Amino acid sequence: MKKYMNEKTVLKLMVYSKISMKLFWIMNHTQSWEFSAMDELVAHYSEAREGSPVTYTYSNQGAKDLLKDFTLTYLGKTHIFPYQIGPYKRNEYEVEPYLRDLTPSRWSELEDELGWHLLAEARLPSASDDSAKTDDAPLPTCHKRFEGMRGKLP
Repeated sequence: MKKYMNEKTVLKLMVYSKISMKLFWIMNHTQSWEFSAMDELVAHYSEAREGSPVTYTYSNQGAKDLLKDFTLTYLGKTHIFPYQIGPYKRNEYEVEPYLRDLTPSRWSELEDELGWHLLAEARLPSASDDSAKTDDAPLPTCHKRFEGMRGKLP
Protein backbone atom coordinates (compact mmCIF):
# COMPACT_ATOMS: atom_id res chain seq x y z
CA MET A 1 0.00 0.00 0.00
CA LYS A 2 2.85 2.34 0.81
CA LYS A 3 3.99 2.53 -2.81
CA TYR A 4 0.61 4.01 -3.81
CA MET A 5 0.60 6.62 -1.05
CA ASN A 6 2.14 10.05 -0.56
CA GLU A 7 2.33 12.37 2.45
CA LYS A 8 -1.24 13.63 1.85
CA THR A 9 -2.81 10.19 1.46
CA VAL A 10 -5.13 8.93 4.19
CA LEU A 11 -5.47 5.17 4.29
CA LYS A 12 -8.90 4.02 5.49
CA LEU A 13 -9.22 0.36 6.32
CA MET A 14 -12.09 -1.79 7.55
CA VAL A 15 -11.49 -5.24 9.00
CA TYR A 16 -13.68 -7.47 11.14
CA SER A 17 -13.36 -7.09 14.89
CA LYS A 18 -12.33 -10.11 16.93
CA ILE A 19 -14.62 -9.28 19.87
CA SER A 20 -17.99 -8.17 18.58
CA MET A 21 -21.73 -8.61 18.87
CA LYS A 22 -21.42 -10.84 15.79
CA LEU A 23 -19.08 -13.18 17.71
CA PHE A 24 -21.51 -13.42 20.62
CA TRP A 25 -24.45 -13.96 18.25
CA ILE A 26 -22.53 -16.83 16.58
CA MET A 27 -21.56 -18.35 19.93
CA ASN A 28 -25.16 -18.18 21.10
CA HIS A 29 -26.46 -19.57 17.79
CA THR A 30 -24.06 -22.52 17.89
CA GLN A 31 -24.13 -22.88 21.70
CA SER A 32 -20.35 -22.99 21.56
CA TRP A 33 -18.80 -20.81 24.25
CA GLU A 34 -15.20 -21.88 23.71
CA PHE A 35 -13.27 -18.68 23.16
CA SER A 36 -10.33 -20.72 21.93
CA ALA A 37 -12.49 -21.65 18.91
CA MET A 38 -13.80 -18.16 18.16
CA ASP A 39 -11.70 -17.66 15.01
CA GLU A 40 -13.03 -20.91 13.51
CA LEU A 41 -16.61 -20.10 14.52
CA VAL A 42 -16.46 -16.64 12.99
CA ALA A 43 -14.83 -17.96 9.81
CA HIS A 44 -17.57 -20.56 9.39
CA TYR A 45 -20.68 -18.56 10.37
CA SER A 46 -20.00 -14.85 9.85
CA GLU A 47 -20.71 -14.42 6.16
CA ALA A 48 -24.04 -14.64 4.34
CA ARG A 49 -23.15 -18.17 3.28
CA GLU A 50 -21.87 -20.69 5.83
CA GLY A 51 -18.38 -22.02 5.44
CA SER A 52 -16.61 -18.98 4.02
CA PRO A 53 -13.09 -20.20 3.21
CA VAL A 54 -11.37 -17.13 4.67
CA THR A 55 -12.53 -14.67 7.30
CA TYR A 56 -10.01 -12.88 9.46
CA THR A 57 -10.75 -10.92 12.60
CA TYR A 58 -8.52 -8.43 14.37
CA SER A 59 -8.18 -7.15 17.89
CA ASN A 60 -7.19 -3.51 18.37
CA GLN A 61 -3.62 -4.68 18.91
CA GLY A 62 -3.81 -6.88 15.83
CA ALA A 63 -4.91 -3.91 13.72
CA LYS A 64 -2.08 -1.82 15.18
CA ASP A 65 0.37 -4.61 14.32
CA LEU A 66 -1.06 -4.82 10.79
CA LEU A 67 -0.44 -1.08 10.36
CA LYS A 68 2.86 -0.95 12.24
CA ASP A 69 4.64 0.76 9.35
CA PHE A 70 2.11 3.60 9.30
CA THR A 71 1.10 6.37 11.67
CA LEU A 72 -2.29 5.32 13.01
CA THR A 73 -4.60 8.34 13.39
CA TYR A 74 -7.87 6.60 14.26
CA LEU A 75 -8.99 3.17 15.43
CA GLY A 76 -12.56 2.39 16.43
CA LYS A 77 -15.49 0.03 15.97
CA THR A 78 -18.87 0.43 14.36
CA HIS A 79 -21.80 -1.52 12.94
CA ILE A 80 -24.12 -3.70 14.88
CA PHE A 81 -26.87 -4.91 12.61
CA PRO A 82 -30.05 -4.01 14.53
CA TYR A 83 -32.71 -5.69 12.40
CA GLN A 84 -34.32 -9.10 12.24
CA ILE A 85 -33.00 -10.74 9.07
CA GLY A 86 -36.24 -12.23 7.66
CA PRO A 87 -38.24 -8.99 7.68
CA TYR A 88 -35.14 -7.02 6.60
CA LYS A 89 -34.94 -9.06 3.38
CA ARG A 90 -38.54 -7.92 2.71
CA ASN A 91 -37.56 -4.26 3.34
CA GLU A 92 -39.26 -4.36 6.74
CA TYR A 93 -37.09 -2.87 9.45
CA GLU A 94 -37.96 -4.68 12.67
CA VAL A 95 -35.41 -3.98 15.36
CA GLU A 96 -34.23 -7.00 17.32
CA PRO A 97 -36.22 -7.12 20.59
CA TYR A 98 -33.14 -6.83 22.80
CA LEU A 99 -32.15 -3.56 21.05
CA ARG A 100 -35.52 -1.80 20.96
CA ASP A 101 -35.19 0.23 24.15
CA LEU A 102 -31.69 1.55 23.56
CA THR A 103 -31.22 5.28 23.45
CA PRO A 104 -29.04 6.68 20.64
CA SER A 105 -26.20 7.31 23.10
CA ARG A 106 -26.36 3.73 24.43
CA TRP A 107 -26.51 2.45 20.85
CA SER A 108 -23.34 4.40 20.07
CA GLU A 109 -21.62 3.00 23.17
CA LEU A 110 -22.60 -0.53 22.18
CA GLU A 111 -21.16 -0.05 18.70
CA ASP A 112 -17.95 1.36 20.17
CA GLU A 113 -17.50 -1.75 22.31
CA LEU A 114 -19.01 -4.54 20.22
CA GLY A 115 -19.09 -3.30 16.63
CA TRP A 116 -18.34 -5.82 13.89
CA HIS A 117 -16.26 -3.43 11.79
CA LEU A 118 -12.92 -2.25 13.11
CA LEU A 119 -12.10 0.96 11.28
CA ALA A 120 -8.64 2.43 11.00
CA GLU A 121 -7.19 5.56 9.50
CA ALA A 122 -3.47 5.84 8.92
CA ARG A 123 -0.92 7.83 6.97
CA LEU A 124 2.69 7.48 6.06
CA PRO A 125 4.97 8.23 8.99
CA SER A 126 6.79 11.55 9.07
CA ALA A 127 9.97 12.52 10.92
CA SER A 128 7.94 14.35 13.59
CA ASP A 129 6.00 11.16 14.42
CA ASP A 130 9.04 9.43 15.96
CA SER A 131 9.43 11.83 18.87
CA ALA A 132 5.80 11.61 19.98
CA LYS A 133 5.24 7.92 19.30
CA THR A 134 4.16 5.74 22.21
CA ASP A 135 2.07 2.59 22.03
CA ASP A 136 0.04 3.71 25.04
CA ALA A 137 -1.00 7.07 23.61
CA PRO A 138 -4.76 7.16 23.02
CA LEU A 139 -5.96 7.55 19.47
CA PRO A 140 -8.51 10.22 18.72
CA THR A 141 -12.10 9.09 18.47
CA CYS A 142 -14.37 10.79 16.02
CA HIS A 143 -17.80 9.34 15.38
CA LYS A 144 -18.57 11.94 12.71
CA ARG A 145 -15.71 10.52 10.66
CA PHE A 146 -17.64 7.32 9.97
CA GLU A 147 -21.16 8.55 10.64
CA GLY A 148 -22.52 7.10 7.39
CA MET A 149 -21.42 3.62 8.44
CA ARG A 150 -22.85 3.70 11.93
CA GLY A 151 -26.01 1.70 12.50
CA LYS A 152 -29.28 3.44 13.08
CA LEU A 153 -32.21 2.53 15.26
CA PRO A 154 -35.55 3.63 13.77
